[in-house]
Amino acid sequence: MNPETLFLILNNLVAIVWILMIFAPKWKVTQVIISTFSVVLILSVTYSILIISSYGTLDFMDFTSLQGIMNLLQHSDAWGSSALWYHFLAFDLFVGTWILKDAQKLSIPHLVIIPCLFFTFMLGPLGFVLYQLVKFFYSKFKKDKTKVA
Repeated sequence: MNPETLFLILNNLVAIVWILMIFAPKWKVTQVIISTFSVVLILSVTYSILIISSYGTLDFMDFTSLQGIMNLLQHSDAWGSSALWYHFLAFDLFVGTWILKDAQKLSIPHLVIIPCLFFTFMLGPLGFVLYQLVKFFYSKFKKDKTKVA
């Protein structure tokens, strides 16, 4: 399989999971996917295989300087570049899955977390921050509501 084909398969798989989490969060299939982290695991294993097989060692990674990070992100090898992308996909999906599970556990209405899921999908940490704000205000609202009753 070439890097482009694998890239298309994994990107589409991830998009389907995000669509399920947003539009069918309580469907049995969605619940199995989020409870097992199966797609996150697929991405993580793929990433691991590509990193190990493309480079053999981790010597190429320089996290000690901004220039090292810039060099890493401008990698010209298709397998190496796709591995970096799978890293982003895996962690964003992990966080999105955690948000959905946590919101369901706390009974936060799904419509309230849809923007959090969208921003986690598109901009990772921004969606996580948004969810933390939603969670804070929702718990505060819930506490205030129980005091009145």
